[in-house]
Amino acid sequence: MMSTGSRFTNKLSNEKSPYLLQHQHNPIEWYPWGPEAFQKAKELNRPIFLSVGYSTCHWCHVMEKESFENEQIAQYLNEHFVSIKVDREERPDVDKLYMSFIQAMSGAGGWPMTVFLTPDLDPITGGTYFPPHDSPGSMGLPSVLRLVTENWSDKRTREAMGGQGKMITDALRKGSVYTHGDAPPLDPVLTGAFKYKVSNFDEKYAGFGNAPKFPKACDLEFLIYHFCWTKIDSERELCRHMLDVTLDAMSRGGIHDHIGKDSKFWDTETESGYFIGSEQGDVKVRVMEDQDGAEPCANSVAVGNLIRLYDYFEDTECKRKAEKIVAASSSRLIKYPFILTKMISGYHRMVKGSTEIMVVGKATDEKVGAFLKEIQSYNIWNKLLLLLDPSVDNSYITERSPTYAEMLKSNEPTVFICSNFACGAPLTSLDELKSQLKELAS
Repeated sequence: MMSTGSRFTNKLSNEKSPYLLQHQHNPIEWYPWGPEAFQKAKELNRPIFLSVGYSTCHWCHVMEKESFENEQIAQYLNEHFVSIKVDREERPDVDKLYMSFIQAMSGAGGWPMTVFLTPDLDPITGGTYFPPHDSPGSMGLPSVLRLVTENWSDKRTREAMGGQGKMITDALRKGSVYTHGDAPPLDPVLTGAFKYKVSNFDEKYAGFGNAPKFPKACDLEFLIYHFCWTKIDSERELCRHMLDVTLDAMSRGGIHDHIGKDSKFWDTETESGYFIGSEQGDVKVRVMEDQDGAEPCANSVAVGNLIRLYDYFEDTECKRKAEKIVAASSSRLIKYPFILTKMISGYHRMVKGSTEIMVVGKATDEKVGAFLKEIQSYNIWNKLLLLLDPSVDNSYITERSPTYAEMLKSNEPTVFICSNFACGAPLTSLDELKSQLKELAS
């Protein structure tokens, strides 16, 4: 690494691309796409770690903050790989080639794109966003790096990988590629909670269970989410039926209520959730809430709020706390998932990710208004909608997420959509937006 005023400076410092220059002070020994990097990989007989993105990509920025600025991850990459950074807007040819591979391999694509290559530039494996740690249903970047390294270090496996990479490259060339004390798994939790709600639904008086009972907003919210999540038509109809019957009964009845502090209530000893204030000395045992009642418990609300804050500001501490709460509630979620339906909704968002839609433009602009009206007309699960109006002070959010500052540089009303930890290309026409929204809502 070169020595400058910054702690680290890599070979991207000589590039012109704003996106590449954003990464010039990462502790990773980044190379731009070119012969120097390719020759280095051949000389050292190392696989290539290729990362492709662009400056206004939300999840590209998240991955940089979580992994590319992490010195332990950087050290491992520097010792076992030759790392190359590519701006997809500068090298659309490189992006198109390897995105075709990722899409053929996984059925989906987006940015950031992460691809492992042989020194001959043949793809081995890859994906889009990789988190810094393992989580239910997905491997973290360090685990992926170790797996690739272990396979590459074995001569027979390495030769097989190289051969496979060449075959994949040939297939891409021809235009036809053959696709070849933790938190509990999410799917059984979702299924268990839904089945219980169905079996416990009161067809006569609406709601769930026997009298006396309170209408629980978290249960209704769970059914709305499940209606969006599930691909099974019969389950969607059951959700619709239970919601209609219950909401109609509430409307006919006498309930017309409008139901609308982190540091004081976070359990610093066990780091596992929220409870009554520690200064209340008249309570000898601080009991943590672990069940949603007429109102959802604090921990359930906290999981959802913390993950939304993480989505907005890429604050990994918020996500870490949400993960701790879910892990601490593991036994409840496994045995009695139906008592924590609000938490399950937040947990689903944490594992599956959100669909983040950022609209850039003045709130008074007719085109922006058309964008917002179109977006609101679709039922998209785990949607996060943010209007970035350049005519107002956005310093609070831009200071916490530089990606928003990049988006605000757009010269015309623009929509940025990020889903499944990957971002699509910016959209500037209503027809393009409609097409994307239909796909997301399907």
